[in-house]
Amino acid sequence: MEVEQAQIDIRAAREDDLAKIIALVDSHDEDDAEAIRDSLTENQFQNHFVATLNQEVVGITGYEQQLDCDKTFYLSWTYVHDDHCGKGIGKQLMTYIIDEFKRHHARKVFVKISDYVDPEDGPIYETAMALYKKFGFEEEVVLNDYYDTDESMHILGLRINEDYDPAPNKPEKPNLKFDGLYLISETEHSYSFSWKTTSWWKGSFSVQDVQIGLDAAYDDEAHQVFLSFPSTFERACQIVEAAGFKFVGELKDYYEDGINELHFVYDFRKNQN
Repeated sequence: MEVEQAQIDIRAAREDDLAKIIALVDSHDEDDAEAIRDSLTENQFQNHFVATLNQEVVGITGYEQQLDCDKTFYLSWTYVHDDHCGKGIGKQLMTYIIDEFKRHHARKVFVKISDYVDPEDGPIYETAMALYKKFGFEEEVVLNDYYDTDESMHILGLRINEDYDPAPNKPEKPNLKFDGLYLISETEHSYSFSWKTTSWWKGSFSVQDVQIGLDAAYDDEAHQVFLSFPSTFERACQIVEAAGFKFVGELKDYYEDGINELHFVYDFRKNQN
């Protein structure tokens, strides 16, 4: 039997919605509720929308456009309050936000989702995963044990603009420099290196440079280090693989048509054995 949809209104999120937004996200995930508090405060509610039912905030969705990419977006913070699930609100939010992507002439949209299994409630994001796939999202990359042991990140992609026009792309050999090591937000033991291209730094990084970063991550009790590069950065990809990183997948046409985002992982639990 098809559930009758609740008649909701969708509008831009406001600062005075923050407490209600945090409460509705907390009804599903305490860590995400804490993260959204910082995210919305920092970004001043730009590009976020709430669903209201009888003037009560019952859902949220939004997006973030990726810098240095050709009209690439990430779907963010799409939740329906636990008390109002099963009323078709999630479907209406997704329809609304996809229309927003079309209005902004988005080329491709990605969404990150956990496969966390709660001891009492089971796979809490299973319904969300099914909804994304119903709207055409397809799984492109799985980063195993990303958030914690046995809690992985799944990244799904959806093509919005169907026109495919890749420019001729040649392998690049940019001067890259690793300039930091950091614990990835919302994870327990997953780290990454920050890196930048530079015109003044002679020569790119080496296997030895990567090993210095890995040693520092190991000293911080990292379980894994995750890295990603454009598919045109062939030399950089070769170096990290030579240092023991494993290629685990790619986000298709992430930067622009024809240029993917390649993902690599170094797993200390496997490499140190």
